[in-house]
Amino acid sequence: LKLSAGVDFNQQNQNIFKPKALDPTYHFSTSEGTIARDISLINENLLSYNFSIKNRHNFDVLLGLSFQKDQSFNNKGSGSNVHYVGAQGWGGDNGLNNVGDGTKDLFISAFTYLSNFDEERLNSYFGRVTYNFKEKYMLEATLRRDGSSVFGENVRWATFPSVALGWAFSEEPFMKRFYWLSFAKIRGSWGVSGQKFHQPYLAHGLLSPDRYTFHGNAGMLPNTSAGVINKNLSWEETNQYDVGLDISLLDYRFKVNLDYYYRYTKGQLNRITLPGNTQYLNFQWQNGMAISNQGIELELIADIFRETAVQWRMKFNLSRNWNRFEKSYTDMDMVNGNGQLVLGRPIYGLYIYKDLGIIESEKDIPAYYDQQGNKNTLHSMNKSYPYSVGTRMIQDMNQDGRIDDEDRYYAGSTLPVAYGGWANEIMWNGFDLNVLFTYSLGRKIINLYKISSLQGNSRTSTIFVDYANTTFWEKPGDKADYPVITSSERGYIGQFDGDVSSNIEKVHYLRLKQLTLGYNFPKEWMKRINLEGCRLFFTAENLFLLTNYSGVDPEVVDPFTGYDNFLNYPLARKLTLGLTVRF
Repeated sequence: LKLSAGVDFNQQNQNIFKPKALDPTYHFSTSEGTIARDISLINENLLSYNFSIKNRHNFDVLLGLSFQKDQSFNNKGSGSNVHYVGAQGWGGDNGLNNVGDGTKDLFISAFTYLSNFDEERLNSYFGRVTYNFKEKYMLEATLRRDGSSVFGENVRWATFPSVALGWAFSEEPFMKRFYWLSFAKIRGSWGVSGQKFHQPYLAHGLLSPDRYTFHGNAGMLPNTSAGVINKNLSWEETNQYDVGLDISLLDYRFKVNLDYYYRYTKGQLNRITLPGNTQYLNFQWQNGMAISNQGIELELIADIFRETAVQWRMKFNLSRNWNRFEKSYTDMDMVNGNGQLVLGRPIYGLYIYKDLGIIESEKDIPAYYDQQGNKNTLHSMNKSYPYSVGTRMIQDMNQDGRIDDEDRYYAGSTLPVAYGGWANEIMWNGFDLNVLFTYSLGRKIINLYKISSLQGNSRTSTIFVDYANTTFWEKPGDKADYPVITSSERGYIGQFDGDVSSNIEKVHYLRLKQLTLGYNFPKEWMKRINLEGCRLFFTAENLFLLTNYSGVDPEVVDPFTGYDNFLNYPLARKLTLGLTVRF
Protein backbone atom coordinates (compact mmCIF):
# COMPACT_ATOMS: atom_id res chain seq x y z
CA LEU A 1 0.00 0.00 0.00
CA LYS A 2 1.47 3.35 -1.05
CA LEU A 3 0.03 6.76 -0.29
CA SER A 4 1.32 10.03 -1.81
CA ALA A 5 -0.16 13.38 -0.87
CA GLY A 6 0.67 17.03 -0.48
CA VAL A 7 -0.74 18.71 2.61
CA ASP A 8 -0.20 21.74 4.75
CA PHE A 9 2.75 20.53 6.80
CA ASN A 10 2.20 22.94 9.65
CA GLN A 11 -1.47 22.06 10.12
CA GLN A 12 -1.31 18.31 9.69
CA ASN A 13 1.99 17.44 11.36
CA GLN A 14 2.78 20.33 13.65
CA ASN A 15 3.16 17.99 16.64
CA ILE A 16 5.70 15.82 14.84
CA PHE A 17 7.97 18.06 12.77
CA LYS A 18 8.73 21.78 12.87
CA PRO A 19 10.27 22.75 9.53
CA LYS A 20 11.73 26.21 9.07
CA ALA A 21 10.92 26.28 5.37
CA LEU A 22 7.35 25.55 4.32
CA ASP A 23 5.87 23.70 1.39
CA PRO A 24 8.17 20.68 1.01
CA THR A 25 6.81 18.00 -1.28
CA TYR A 26 6.76 14.71 0.53
CA HIS A 27 5.67 11.12 0.04
CA PHE A 28 4.39 8.96 2.91
CA SER A 29 4.65 5.22 2.24
CA THR A 30 3.82 2.24 4.35
CA SER A 31 3.80 -1.48 3.68
CA GLU A 32 2.34 -4.13 5.91
CA GLY A 33 1.59 -7.81 5.39
CA THR A 34 1.08 -11.08 7.25
CA ILE A 35 1.21 -14.66 6.03
CA ALA A 36 -0.02 -17.32 8.46
CA ARG A 37 -0.57 -21.03 8.04
CA ASP A 38 -1.74 -23.76 10.39
CA ILE A 39 -1.57 -27.36 9.23
CA SER A 40 -2.73 -30.48 11.05
CA LEU A 41 -2.09 -33.85 9.40
CA ILE A 42 -3.73 -36.92 10.93
CA ASN A 43 -3.39 -40.47 9.68
CA GLU A 44 -5.19 -43.36 11.37
CA ASN A 45 -5.03 -47.03 10.43
CA LEU A 46 -7.48 -49.45 12.06
CA LEU A 47 -7.79 -53.21 11.79
CA SER A 48 -10.76 -54.84 13.50
CA TYR A 49 -11.92 -58.46 13.76
CA ASN A 50 -14.87 -59.90 15.64
CA PHE A 51 -16.03 -63.46 16.07
CA SER A 52 -18.18 -65.69 18.30
CA ILE A 53 -17.68 -69.12 19.75
CA LYS A 54 -20.87 -71.15 19.97
CA ASN A 55 -22.85 -67.89 19.93
CA ARG A 56 -21.99 -67.45 23.57
CA HIS A 57 -18.45 -66.13 23.71
CA ASN A 58 -18.20 -62.91 21.71
CA PHE A 59 -14.88 -61.28 20.87
CA ASP A 60 -13.95 -57.98 19.24
CA VAL A 61 -10.31 -57.18 18.50
CA LEU A 62 -9.02 -53.81 17.34
CA LEU A 63 -5.47 -52.82 16.38
CA GLY A 64 -4.47 -49.31 15.38
CA LEU A 65 -1.67 -46.98 14.39
CA SER A 66 -1.99 -43.22 14.21
CA PHE A 67 0.28 -40.33 13.30
CA GLN A 68 -0.33 -36.63 13.85
CA LYS A 69 1.73 -33.61 12.87
CA ASP A 70 0.80 -30.01 13.71
CA GLN A 71 2.55 -27.03 12.18
CA SER A 72 2.07 -23.35 12.82
CA PHE A 73 3.81 -20.77 10.64
CA ASN A 74 3.55 -17.01 10.40
CA ASN A 75 5.55 -14.38 8.61
CA LYS A 76 4.80 -10.76 9.44
CA GLY A 77 6.41 -7.56 8.24
CA SER A 78 5.68 -3.87 8.43
CA GLY A 79 7.45 -0.81 7.13
CA SER A 80 7.16 2.93 6.75
CA ASN A 81 9.08 5.47 4.70
CA VAL A 82 8.62 9.24 4.83
CA HIS A 83 10.30 10.80 1.78
CA TYR A 84 10.82 14.59 1.76
CA VAL A 85 11.79 15.96 -1.68
CA GLY A 86 14.03 19.01 -1.65
CA ALA A 87 13.76 19.66 2.07
CA GLN A 88 15.29 22.98 3.01
CA GLY A 89 16.42 24.50 6.25
CA TRP A 90 15.69 21.51 8.52
CA GLY A 91 17.29 22.47 11.78
CA GLY A 92 17.99 20.57 14.94
CA ASP A 93 14.83 21.84 16.63
CA ASN A 94 12.75 19.39 14.63
CA GLY A 95 14.18 16.54 16.66
CA LEU A 96 15.85 14.95 13.64
CA ASN A 97 19.15 16.83 13.74
CA ASN A 98 19.23 16.94 9.92
CA VAL A 99 20.01 20.00 7.80
CA GLY A 100 18.74 20.04 4.19
CA ASP A 101 20.20 22.18 1.45
CA GLY A 102 17.23 21.94 -0.91
CA THR A 103 19.07 19.71 -3.38
CA LYS A 104 18.81 16.34 -1.65
CA ASP A 105 15.85 14.28 -0.56
CA LEU A 106 15.37 13.36 3.06
CA PHE A 107 14.31 9.78 3.98
CA ILE A 108 13.05 8.75 7.37
CA SER A 109 12.34 5.03 7.49
CA ALA A 110 11.47 2.27 9.97
CA PHE A 111 10.98 -1.45 9.49
CA THR A 112 10.01 -4.37 11.72
CA TYR A 113 9.80 -8.07 10.92
CA LEU A 114 8.56 -11.12 12.80
CA SER A 115 8.46 -14.77 11.86
CA ASN A 116 7.64 -17.93 13.77
CA PHE A 117 7.46 -21.67 13.12
CA ASP A 118 6.27 -24.41 15.51
CA GLU A 119 5.95 -28.12 14.87
CA GLU A 120 5.11 -31.11 17.01
CA ARG A 121 4.41 -34.76 16.27
CA LEU A 122 2.57 -37.58 18.00
CA ASN A 123 2.84 -41.29 17.19
CA SER A 124 0.50 -43.85 18.75
CA TYR A 125 0.15 -47.63 18.68
CA PHE A 126 -2.89 -49.12 20.36
CA GLY A 127 -4.93 -52.26 20.72
CA ARG A 128 -8.22 -53.28 22.31
CA VAL A 129 -9.84 -56.61 23.13
CA THR A 130 -13.51 -56.80 24.08
CA TYR A 131 -15.20 -59.95 25.38
CA ASN A 132 -18.69 -60.73 26.61
CA PHE A 133 -20.46 -63.91 27.57
CA LYS A 134 -24.13 -63.92 26.55
CA GLU A 135 -24.15 -60.10 26.93
CA LYS A 136 -24.02 -60.80 30.66
CA TYR A 137 -20.34 -60.70 31.65
CA MET A 138 -18.17 -58.10 29.92
CA LEU A 139 -14.45 -57.45 29.80
CA GLU A 140 -12.52 -54.84 27.86
CA ALA A 141 -8.75 -54.30 27.92
CA THR A 142 -6.78 -51.67 26.03
CA LEU A 143 -3.12 -50.85 25.68
CA ARG A 144 -1.61 -47.89 23.92
CA ARG A 145 1.91 -46.64 23.40
CA ASP A 146 2.32 -42.92 22.68
CA GLY A 147 5.33 -40.82 21.80
CA SER A 148 5.43 -37.05 21.49
CA SER A 149 8.14 -34.76 20.13
CA VAL A 150 7.52 -32.16 22.85
CA PHE A 151 9.36 -34.24 25.45
CA GLY A 152 13.04 -35.02 25.92
CA GLU A 153 14.52 -37.66 23.64
CA ASN A 154 14.81 -40.30 26.36
CA VAL A 155 11.32 -39.83 27.84
CA ARG A 156 9.11 -39.31 24.80
CA TRP A 157 7.36 -42.66 24.97
CA ALA A 158 4.90 -43.88 27.60
CA THR A 159 2.55 -46.84 27.94
CA PHE A 160 -1.07 -46.39 29.00
CA PRO A 161 -3.12 -49.51 29.91
CA SER A 162 -6.76 -49.78 30.96
CA VAL A 163 -9.24 -52.49 31.86
CA ALA A 164 -13.02 -52.46 32.40
CA LEU A 165 -15.41 -55.08 33.80
CA GLY A 166 -19.18 -55.25 33.68
CA TRP A 167 -21.87 -57.59 35.01
CA ALA A 168 -25.46 -57.34 33.83
CA PHE A 169 -26.87 -59.04 36.90
CA SER A 170 -30.46 -58.45 35.78
CA GLU A 171 -29.92 -61.25 33.24
CA GLU A 172 -29.28 -63.82 35.94
CA PRO A 173 -32.06 -66.41 36.49
CA PHE A 174 -32.51 -65.45 40.15
CA MET A 175 -33.43 -61.88 39.09
CA LYS A 176 -36.41 -62.85 36.95
CA ARG A 177 -38.76 -62.55 39.93
CA PHE A 178 -38.20 -58.78 39.94
CA TYR A 179 -40.50 -58.07 37.00
CA TRP A 180 -40.25 -54.30 37.48
CA LEU A 181 -36.47 -54.39 36.90
CA SER A 182 -35.86 -54.03 33.16
CA PHE A 183 -32.09 -53.92 33.24
CA ALA A 184 -29.32 -53.58 35.82
CA LYS A 185 -25.56 -53.57 35.45
CA ILE A 186 -22.64 -52.95 37.75
CA ARG A 187 -19.33 -51.88 36.22
CA GLY A 188 -15.84 -50.92 37.21
CA SER A 189 -12.75 -49.71 35.40
CA TRP A 190 -9.17 -48.63 35.87
CA GLY A 191 -6.90 -46.90 33.42
CA VAL A 192 -3.91 -44.65 32.92
CA SER A 193 -4.01 -41.68 30.56
CA GLY A 194 -1.36 -39.16 29.54
CA GLN A 195 -1.35 -35.42 28.94
CA LYS A 196 1.35 -33.45 27.14
CA PHE A 197 2.08 -29.76 27.61
CA HIS A 198 1.42 -27.26 24.85
CA GLN A 199 4.87 -25.68 24.42
CA PRO A 200 6.53 -27.73 21.63
CA TYR A 201 10.15 -26.89 22.51
CA LEU A 202 10.12 -26.39 26.28
CA ALA A 203 12.13 -29.58 26.92
CA HIS A 204 14.65 -28.81 24.16
CA GLY A 205 15.90 -25.40 25.30
CA LEU A 206 14.67 -22.06 23.99
CA LEU A 207 16.82 -19.13 22.87
CA SER A 208 15.65 -15.61 22.10
CA PRO A 209 17.37 -12.74 20.21
CA ASP A 210 19.01 -10.18 22.45
CA ARG A 211 19.57 -6.46 21.89
CA TYR A 212 23.33 -6.85 22.38
CA THR A 213 25.67 -7.76 19.53
CA PHE A 214 29.07 -9.43 19.34
CA HIS A 215 31.40 -8.54 16.43
CA GLY A 216 28.40 -7.18 14.59
CA ASN A 217 26.31 -10.31 15.06
CA ALA A 218 23.05 -10.40 17.01
CA GLY A 219 23.30 -12.10 20.37
CA MET A 220 21.14 -14.92 21.76
CA LEU A 221 20.09 -15.59 25.34
CA PRO A 222 18.02 -18.33 27.01
CA ASN A 223 14.33 -17.58 26.80
CA THR A 224 13.12 -15.84 29.98
CA SER A 225 9.94 -17.96 30.12
CA ALA A 226 11.67 -21.32 29.59
CA GLY A 227 14.26 -21.28 32.36
CA VAL A 228 17.00 -23.84 32.69
CA ILE A 229 16.65 -26.62 30.13
CA ASN A 230 15.22 -29.91 31.40
CA LYS A 231 15.34 -32.77 28.91
CA ASN A 232 13.62 -35.08 31.40
CA LEU A 233 10.25 -33.35 31.05
CA SER A 234 7.73 -36.07 30.30
CA TRP A 235 4.05 -37.06 30.35
CA GLU A 236 1.58 -35.98 32.98
CA GLU A 237 -0.07 -39.27 33.99
CA THR A 238 -3.50 -39.81 35.51
CA ASN A 239 -4.62 -43.02 37.20
CA GLN A 240 -8.40 -43.23 37.29
CA TYR A 241 -10.76 -45.66 39.02
CA ASP A 242 -14.49 -45.79 38.29
CA VAL A 243 -17.36 -47.75 39.79
CA GLY A 244 -20.85 -47.43 38.34
CA LEU A 245 -24.39 -48.75 38.58
CA ASP A 246 -26.98 -48.58 35.78
CA ILE A 247 -30.63 -49.45 36.50
CA SER A 248 -33.72 -49.29 34.28
CA LEU A 249 -37.21 -49.77 35.73
CA LEU A 250 -40.75 -50.40 34.49
CA ASP A 251 -40.00 -51.23 30.87
CA TYR A 252 -37.18 -48.67 30.71
CA ARG A 253 -39.49 -45.84 31.73
CA PHE A 254 -37.15 -44.80 34.55
CA LYS A 255 -33.35 -44.95 34.42
CA VAL A 256 -30.78 -44.33 37.13
CA ASN A 257 -27.04 -44.01 36.52
CA LEU A 258 -24.71 -43.64 39.50
CA ASP A 259 -20.92 -43.20 39.23
CA TYR A 260 -18.05 -42.79 41.64
CA TYR A 261 -14.58 -41.85 40.35
CA TYR A 262 -11.13 -41.26 41.77
CA ARG A 263 -8.30 -39.68 39.77
CA TYR A 264 -4.70 -39.30 40.84
CA THR A 265 -2.61 -37.08 38.57
CA LYS A 266 1.16 -37.02 38.94
CA GLY A 267 3.95 -35.37 37.02
CA GLN A 268 2.12 -32.06 36.59
CA LEU A 269 4.21 -29.33 35.04
CA ASN A 270 5.45 -26.91 37.67
CA ARG A 271 7.86 -23.95 37.71
CA ILE A 272 10.59 -24.77 40.23
CA THR A 273 12.57 -21.93 41.82
CA LEU A 274 16.36 -22.37 41.75
CA PRO A 275 19.04 -20.43 43.66
CA GLY A 276 20.44 -17.51 41.70
CA ASN A 277 19.61 -13.99 40.63
CA THR A 278 19.72 -14.24 36.82
CA GLN A 279 16.21 -14.20 35.42
CA TYR A 280 16.60 -17.10 33.00
CA LEU A 281 18.71 -19.24 35.34
CA ASN A 282 16.74 -19.03 38.58
CA PHE A 283 13.96 -21.48 37.70
CA GLN A 284 13.27 -24.70 35.84
CA TRP A 285 10.16 -26.49 34.62
CA GLN A 286 9.75 -29.94 36.17
CA ASN A 287 7.16 -32.68 36.55
CA GLY A 288 6.85 -31.77 40.20
CA MET A 289 3.21 -31.81 41.36
CA ALA A 290 0.44 -34.31 42.07
CA ILE A 291 -3.25 -33.76 42.78
CA SER A 292 -6.26 -36.01 43.28
CA ASN A 293 -9.91 -35.64 42.38
CA GLN A 294 -12.83 -37.76 43.43
CA GLY A 295 -16.53 -37.36 43.03
CA ILE A 296 -19.97 -38.79 42.50
CA GLU A 297 -22.35 -38.27 39.60
CA LEU A 298 -26.04 -39.13 39.62
CA GLU A 299 -28.32 -39.06 36.58
CA LEU A 300 -32.08 -39.69 36.58
CA ILE A 301 -34.06 -40.08 33.36
CA ALA A 302 -37.84 -40.48 33.29
CA ASP A 303 -40.35 -40.89 30.46
CA ILE A 304 -43.24 -39.56 32.49
CA PHE A 305 -45.69 -39.59 29.56
CA ARG A 306 -44.46 -41.84 26.79
CA GLU A 307 -47.40 -43.32 24.87
CA THR A 308 -49.95 -40.54 25.21
CA ALA A 309 -50.87 -37.51 23.13
CA VAL A 310 -48.69 -35.41 25.43
CA GLN A 311 -45.16 -36.77 25.78
CA TRP A 312 -42.94 -35.64 28.65
CA ARG A 313 -39.32 -36.67 29.11
CA MET A 314 -37.29 -35.43 32.09
CA LYS A 315 -33.60 -35.62 32.96
CA PHE A 316 -31.96 -34.60 36.24
CA ASN A 317 -28.28 -34.79 37.19
CA LEU A 318 -26.27 -34.04 40.30
CA SER A 319 -22.48 -33.89 40.74
CA ARG A 320 -20.11 -33.46 43.63
CA ASN A 321 -16.32 -33.17 43.39
CA TRP A 322 -13.50 -33.11 45.94
CA ASN A 323 -9.90 -32.36 45.07
CA ARG A 324 -6.71 -32.39 47.09
CA PHE A 325 -3.14 -31.22 46.74
CA GLU A 326 -1.09 -34.41 47.13
CA LYS A 327 2.53 -33.60 46.33
CA SER A 328 4.88 -30.71 45.61
CA TYR A 329 8.46 -30.79 44.38
CA THR A 330 9.67 -30.01 47.92
CA ASP A 331 7.03 -32.12 49.71
CA MET A 332 6.01 -28.90 51.44
CA ASP A 333 3.22 -26.36 51.04
CA MET A 334 3.71 -23.88 48.22
CA VAL A 335 2.24 -20.79 46.59
CA ASN A 336 1.17 -20.54 42.95
CA GLY A 337 -0.81 -18.11 40.81
CA ASN A 338 -4.13 -19.18 42.36
CA GLY A 339 -2.98 -18.71 45.94
CA GLN A 340 -1.70 -21.07 48.61
CA LEU A 341 -1.42 -24.82 48.07
CA VAL A 342 -1.44 -26.87 51.26
CA LEU A 343 -0.70 -30.57 51.22
CA GLY A 344 -3.79 -32.59 52.04
CA ARG A 345 -6.20 -29.70 51.39
CA PRO A 346 -8.26 -28.70 48.32
CA ILE A 347 -6.43 -26.89 45.55
CA TYR A 348 -9.05 -24.17 45.31
CA GLY A 349 -9.53 -22.85 48.83
CA LEU A 350 -10.25 -19.57 50.56
CA TYR A 351 -7.30 -18.28 52.60
CA ILE A 352 -8.47 -15.13 54.34
CA TYR A 353 -8.32 -13.20 57.62
CA LYS A 354 -10.47 -14.08 60.63
CA ASP A 355 -12.81 -11.21 61.43
CA LEU A 356 -13.52 -10.79 65.17
CA GLY A 357 -15.82 -7.78 64.82
CA ILE A 358 -15.33 -4.05 65.41
CA ILE A 359 -13.13 -2.89 68.29
CA GLU A 360 -15.37 -1.11 70.83
CA SER A 361 -12.76 0.03 73.38
CA GLU A 362 -9.00 0.36 73.89
CA LYS A 363 -8.90 -2.61 76.26
CA ASP A 364 -10.03 -4.88 73.42
CA ILE A 365 -6.85 -4.19 71.41
CA PRO A 366 -4.19 -6.88 72.03
CA ALA A 367 -0.82 -5.66 73.31
CA TYR A 368 2.57 -7.35 73.01
CA TYR A 369 5.82 -6.71 74.82
CA ASP A 370 9.18 -6.92 73.07
CA GLN A 371 12.46 -8.10 74.62
CA GLN A 372 13.12 -4.65 76.02
CA GLY A 373 9.75 -4.61 77.75
CA ASN A 374 8.22 -2.03 75.43
CA LYS A 375 4.50 -2.29 74.88
CA ASN A 376 3.32 -2.56 71.27
CA THR A 377 -0.31 -2.76 70.27
CA LEU A 378 -1.53 -4.92 67.41
CA HIS A 379 -0.76 -3.28 64.07
CA SER A 380 -1.27 -3.93 60.39
CA MET A 381 1.90 -4.61 58.36
CA ASN A 382 3.98 -2.10 60.34
CA LYS A 383 3.68 0.08 63.43
CA SER A 384 2.48 3.03 61.38
CA TYR A 385 -0.93 1.37 61.17
CA PRO A 386 -1.96 0.38 64.72
CA TYR A 387 -5.47 -0.94 65.20
CA SER A 388 -7.68 1.46 67.10
CA VAL A 389 -11.22 1.79 68.40
CA GLY A 390 -13.74 1.54 65.59
CA THR A 391 -11.56 -0.53 63.28
CA ARG A 392 -12.13 -4.15 62.46
CA MET A 393 -10.33 -6.61 64.71
CA ILE A 394 -8.37 -9.24 62.76
CA GLN A 395 -7.19 -12.32 64.61
CA ASP A 396 -3.42 -12.60 64.99
CA MET A 397 -3.08 -16.24 64.04
CA ASN A 398 0.67 -16.58 64.62
CA GLN A 399 0.75 -14.28 67.66
CA ASP A 400 3.59 -12.08 66.36
CA GLY A 401 1.89 -8.75 67.16
CA ARG A 402 1.11 -7.74 63.58
CA ILE A 403 -1.36 -8.67 60.85
CA ASP A 404 0.13 -9.75 57.53
CA ASP A 405 -0.17 -12.57 54.99
CA GLU A 406 0.99 -15.10 57.58
CA ASP A 407 -2.27 -14.62 59.48
CA ARG A 408 -4.52 -15.99 56.75
CA TYR A 409 -6.37 -19.21 57.54
CA TYR A 410 -8.13 -21.83 55.48
CA ALA A 411 -11.86 -21.02 55.40
CA GLY A 412 -13.04 -23.82 53.11
CA SER A 413 -13.15 -24.92 49.50
CA THR A 414 -14.51 -22.74 46.71
CA LEU A 415 -16.17 -25.73 45.05
CA PRO A 416 -19.92 -26.14 45.55
CA VAL A 417 -21.37 -28.93 47.65
CA ALA A 418 -23.40 -30.03 44.63
CA TYR A 419 -24.30 -28.74 41.18
CA GLY A 420 -26.15 -29.93 38.12
CA GLY A 421 -29.13 -29.41 35.85
CA TRP A 422 -32.76 -30.30 35.30
CA ALA A 423 -34.06 -30.63 31.73
CA ASN A 424 -37.64 -31.20 30.51
CA GLU A 425 -38.90 -31.95 27.02
CA ILE A 426 -42.65 -31.82 26.32
CA MET A 427 -44.24 -32.55 22.91
CA TRP A 428 -47.84 -32.30 21.79
CA ASN A 429 -49.48 -32.11 18.38
CA GLY A 430 -46.48 -30.56 16.60
CA PHE A 431 -45.50 -28.30 19.49
CA ASP A 432 -42.35 -28.91 21.54
CA LEU A 433 -41.21 -27.22 24.74
CA ASN A 434 -37.67 -27.60 26.13
CA VAL A 435 -36.81 -26.15 29.52
CA LEU A 436 -33.37 -26.32 31.14
CA PHE A 437 -32.60 -25.28 34.71
CA THR A 438 -29.10 -25.20 36.24
CA TYR A 439 -28.34 -25.03 39.94
CA SER A 440 -25.52 -24.87 42.46
CA LEU A 441 -25.62 -25.54 46.21
CA GLY A 442 -23.30 -24.51 49.04
CA ARG A 443 -20.65 -22.58 47.14
CA LYS A 444 -18.53 -20.12 49.15
CA ILE A 445 -18.05 -16.67 47.59
CA ILE A 446 -16.44 -13.46 48.86
CA ASN A 447 -18.27 -10.39 47.58
CA LEU A 448 -15.48 -7.91 46.86
CA TYR A 449 -16.94 -5.64 44.23
CA LYS A 450 -19.63 -4.27 46.56
CA ILE A 451 -17.15 -2.64 48.93
CA SER A 452 -14.22 -1.98 46.60
CA SER A 453 -15.31 1.64 46.18
CA LEU A 454 -15.04 2.14 49.96
CA GLN A 455 -11.26 1.77 49.95
CA GLY A 456 -9.33 4.96 50.53
CA ASN A 457 -7.08 4.36 47.51
CA SER A 458 -9.93 3.78 45.01
CA ARG A 459 -11.82 7.05 44.90
CA THR A 460 -12.23 6.73 41.14
CA SER A 461 -13.78 3.25 41.34
CA THR A 462 -17.36 2.64 40.33
CA ILE A 463 -19.63 2.85 43.38
CA PHE A 464 -21.74 -0.24 44.00
CA VAL A 465 -22.82 0.68 47.52
CA ASP A 466 -25.93 2.61 48.40
CA TYR A 467 -24.48 5.17 50.79
CA ALA A 468 -27.94 6.29 51.84
CA ASN A 469 -28.52 2.93 53.50
CA THR A 470 -24.95 2.27 54.64
CA THR A 471 -23.68 2.98 58.16
CA PHE A 472 -20.13 3.38 59.47
CA TRP A 473 -18.99 3.00 63.08
CA GLU A 474 -18.93 6.27 65.04
CA LYS A 475 -19.28 5.41 68.73
CA PRO A 476 -19.38 2.35 70.99
CA GLY A 477 -22.59 0.40 70.67
CA ASP A 478 -23.16 1.25 67.02
CA LYS A 479 -24.49 -1.65 64.98
CA ALA A 480 -22.69 -0.41 61.87
CA ASP A 481 -22.23 -2.08 58.52
CA TYR A 482 -18.57 -1.05 58.25
CA PRO A 483 -15.71 0.15 60.48
CA VAL A 484 -14.88 3.79 61.14
CA ILE A 485 -13.74 5.87 58.18
CA THR A 486 -10.06 6.77 58.56
CA SER A 487 -7.82 9.10 56.60
CA SER A 488 -6.24 6.20 54.73
CA GLU A 489 -7.43 2.61 54.67
CA ARG A 490 -4.60 1.44 52.46
CA GLY A 491 -2.41 0.10 55.22
CA TYR A 492 -5.15 -1.50 57.26
CA ILE A 493 -5.69 -5.12 56.34
CA GLY A 494 -9.28 -6.27 56.52
CA GLN A 495 -10.98 -2.89 56.87
CA PHE A 496 -12.45 -2.20 53.45
CA ASP A 497 -10.73 -4.74 51.24
CA GLY A 498 -13.35 -7.41 51.91
CA ASP A 499 -10.76 -10.14 52.45
CA VAL A 500 -12.21 -11.20 55.80
CA SER A 501 -14.28 -14.13 57.03
CA SER A 502 -17.41 -12.05 57.70
CA ASN A 503 -17.74 -11.40 53.96
CA ILE A 504 -17.99 -15.09 53.06
CA GLU A 505 -21.39 -16.03 51.69
CA LYS A 506 -22.63 -19.59 51.29
CA VAL A 507 -24.40 -19.25 47.98
CA HIS A 508 -27.15 -21.29 46.33
CA TYR A 509 -28.83 -20.50 43.04
CA LEU A 510 -31.33 -21.83 40.52
CA ARG A 511 -31.32 -20.39 37.00
CA LEU A 512 -33.66 -20.89 34.06
CA LYS A 513 -30.83 -21.37 31.62
CA GLN A 514 -32.78 -21.93 28.42
CA LEU A 515 -36.38 -22.17 27.28
CA THR A 516 -37.34 -23.12 23.71
CA LEU A 517 -40.85 -23.27 22.30
CA GLY A 518 -41.20 -24.63 18.79
CA TYR A 519 -43.84 -25.68 16.29
CA ASN A 520 -43.36 -28.13 13.43
CA PHE A 521 -45.81 -27.44 10.62
CA PRO A 522 -47.71 -30.54 9.45
CA LYS A 523 -45.90 -32.55 6.80
CA GLU A 524 -49.01 -32.55 4.63
CA TRP A 525 -48.81 -28.78 4.38
CA MET A 526 -45.12 -28.91 3.53
CA LYS A 527 -45.59 -31.44 0.74
CA ARG A 528 -47.98 -29.09 -1.02
CA ILE A 529 -45.20 -26.50 -1.33
CA ASN A 530 -42.41 -29.07 -1.96
CA LEU A 531 -40.71 -28.73 1.41
CA GLU A 532 -39.48 -31.50 3.70
CA GLY A 533 -40.24 -29.59 6.85
CA CYS A 534 -40.57 -26.21 8.51
CA ARG A 535 -40.16 -25.30 12.17
CA LEU A 536 -40.85 -22.01 13.90
CA PHE A 537 -39.19 -21.56 17.28
CA PHE A 538 -38.59 -19.05 20.06
CA THR A 539 -35.65 -19.37 22.46
CA ALA A 540 -34.97 -17.41 25.64
CA GLU A 541 -31.75 -17.72 27.65
CA ASN A 542 -31.12 -16.69 31.27
CA LEU A 543 -34.71 -15.69 31.88
CA PHE A 544 -34.47 -15.53 35.68
CA LEU A 545 -32.15 -16.28 38.61
CA LEU A 546 -33.18 -17.27 42.13
CA THR A 547 -30.35 -16.91 44.65
CA ASN A 548 -29.52 -15.90 48.21
CA TYR A 549 -26.36 -14.10 47.01
CA SER A 550 -26.10 -10.40 47.84
CA GLY A 551 -24.08 -9.79 44.67
CA VAL A 552 -25.23 -9.71 41.08
CA ASP A 553 -24.57 -13.09 39.44
CA PRO A 554 -22.87 -15.96 41.29
CA GLU A 555 -22.47 -18.03 38.12
CA VAL A 556 -19.81 -15.69 36.66
CA VAL A 557 -17.68 -15.61 39.82
CA ASP A 558 -14.26 -17.21 39.36
CA PRO A 559 -14.71 -20.82 40.53
CA PHE A 560 -11.02 -21.17 41.40
CA THR A 561 -10.57 -18.18 43.72
CA GLY A 562 -14.13 -17.63 44.94
CA TYR A 563 -13.61 -13.85 44.77
CA ASP A 564 -16.33 -11.74 43.15
CA ASN A 565 -14.30 -8.74 42.00
CA PHE A 566 -16.72 -7.85 39.17
CA LEU A 567 -14.25 -8.67 36.40
CA ASN A 568 -17.03 -10.43 34.48
CA TYR A 569 -20.37 -9.02 33.43
CA PRO A 570 -23.55 -10.81 34.58
CA LEU A 571 -24.95 -13.28 32.07
CA ALA A 572 -27.12 -11.46 29.59
CA ARG A 573 -30.71 -12.33 28.78
CA LYS A 574 -31.00 -13.40 25.15
CA LEU A 575 -34.16 -13.78 23.04
CA THR A 576 -34.17 -15.51 19.64
CA LEU A 577 -36.95 -15.98 17.10
CA GLY A 578 -36.12 -18.33 14.27
CA LEU A 579 -37.43 -20.31 11.33
CA THR A 580 -35.88 -23.56 10.08
CA VAL A 581 -36.78 -24.74 6.59
CA ARG A 582 -35.71 -28.09 5.12
CA PHE A 583 -35.79 -28.50 1.34
